[in-house]
Amino acid sequence: KTNMADTPIDNSEMSYSLIVGYSDKGERLHITNPLDRIETFETDRYLKQDWIFISCKQQETIYQDYPEILRNSLTHIYFELNRKSEEGRYFGASAYCRWAEDVVAGRFDKLQDLWANYGAYFCTLATNSWANNGIDAPHACFPTILSSLHPEYKEMCDEIAKQYFAIGNNNGKGGIWHDLEMLGGAFNVSNDVMRDKAKRTKISDKLKQAGDCMQEISEVIKPYI
Repeated sequence: KTNMADTPIDNSEMSYSLIVGYSDKGERLHITNPLDRIETFETDRYLKQDWIFISCKQQETIYQDYPEILRNSLTHIYFELNRKSEEGRYFGASAYCRWAEDVVAGRFDKLQDLWANYGAYFCTLATNSWANNGIDAPHACFPTILSSLHPEYKEMCDEIAKQYFAIGNNNGKGGIWHDLEMLGGAFNVSNDVMRDKAKRTKISDKLKQAGDCMQEISEVIKPYI
């Protein structure tokens, strides 16, 4: 079990955390928090936390330093953006296209819990564009961090950030995110909007534009793989 109100007594800013590593034969735990910083805790110290262990260790991992992890992540990102659909799941630009098609087809017209479907998709769009556009959250921006550690990737990273900026910037006051908000197809989505054929067609077009941005990101990364 876990109690999200319980936090380490000397770090009240943490509401949840993830153990991402250990050292000194397990005597030190390396824990990340919502502010994207890694904290180190001694295992013999009292922590006012509940821990969840999802499963047993599946495989041995080879140590990589942080710059190497970021560099290698490019391959994983490219793979996920170009992954073929499987069992009704879609990835990268194709996921946005399928989302847009579902909007026009009326999938969301009568859903009682739009947040569990449309809202969850939009939350991903908003979070990724906010975190990676290079302006709103530079502390969490993958392109910014990667280019700071690997200057040879700066041109690529700037282009990635540019595409995310086009999707959403200034906490949703600009870009496709803002356009969707004005159409009623963002966090403010409703069944009434989804039943309006004219509005949902415009919303679908905006989602396809976001998909084009994701395709461009894939093309930008490709030469570096």
